[in-house]
Amino acid sequence: MAITVKLFASFREAAGKDQVCIAAAENVAALLDGLTKICGKTLAEQLYDPSGKLRDTVHVLVNGRGINLLKGLGTRLKEGDVVAIFPPVSGGRRLTPDELKRYDRQIHIHGFGEEGQRKMKNAHVLVAGLGGLGSPASTYLVMAGIGHLTILDQQRVELSNLNRQMLHWHLDVGRSKAGSAIEKLYAMNPLVKIYSRLEQITRENVGKLIKGADVVIDGMDNYPTRFLLNEACVRGRVPFVHGAVEGLVGQLATILPGKGPCLRCIIPKEPPHKPVFPVLGATPGVIGCLQAMEAIKLITGVGKPLVGQMLFFNGGDVTFDTIEVKRDSKCPVCKGV
Repeated sequence: MAITVKLFASFREAAGKDQVCIAAAENVAALLDGLTKICGKTLAEQLYDPSGKLRDTVHVLVNGRGINLLKGLGTRLKEGDVVAIFPPVSGGRRLTPDELKRYDRQIHIHGFGEEGQRKMKNAHVLVAGLGGLGSPASTYLVMAGIGHLTILDQQRVELSNLNRQMLHWHLDVGRSKAGSAIEKLYAMNPLVKIYSRLEQITRENVGKLIKGADVVIDGMDNYPTRFLLNEACVRGRVPFVHGAVEGLVGQLATILPGKGPCLRCIIPKEPPHKPVFPVLGATPGVIGCLQAMEAIKLITGVGKPLVGQMLFFNGGDVTFDTIEVKRDSKCPVCKGV
């Protein structure tokens, strides 16, 4: 069994093929060297500068996990590994012809335009959790051309996840959710930059995890972690899009620090913990899509975000209701922000 190398975007064009099988390579550096020998000078010039140094436009995933090429060229490989190589093309002011064509329908939305698409291209969204909410939220952000997406989940795919977590398929059972998700997301749109992280959110690391994000999306299934994210986002002045579901019911709120209530204002006390709660897959599908829409509105300035309101969706009778929610002047999280 060989190591499979998948090539995308301009690297695919330079190689003249989208996939190469390499019999063996000790590490990433050896694999790249072997790849240039197979695919020739044109690809080698795209991967390396004239001094022989790997270009910073090269991005590598090993089994769905991003590799820091400043330190990770020595990452060991084994038979059966899948390595994806692509250019992180997000950023910059201009939209490429491919981007203009891919996003044409949304560019035509009144008030969106090419300027809105450039804002999308330069934005960074963190999706915390890759389950029922994070799966559709990530999918629609990638399809809309978010420039930089970080997906975060430490869990592995279980059979019981598959009724609602659309990024994970039957053959993914046992895999890391981050690895399973990034594979599908990148196949949907190779023009975006996606990083996957297998980390548990803690009070010690939450600030570091959200650093650099323009929007954080709540894809969690428990309130202690939601409250940690809420607190870090308020402290860092990062918009936070909350979502939660159970059965046929879902809720949504957009937290804009300094301009509306935070999650602790709306839900001061942690609800009772339920180790297992019922949920129909379409319910997080609805809320996750709305979370992606809220993030896109925040980034582009199109529309009015759901700030100062909580939305409730009831799939039982297909109703959407919103209620006004206000800041708590004594809130221990956002008081004084």
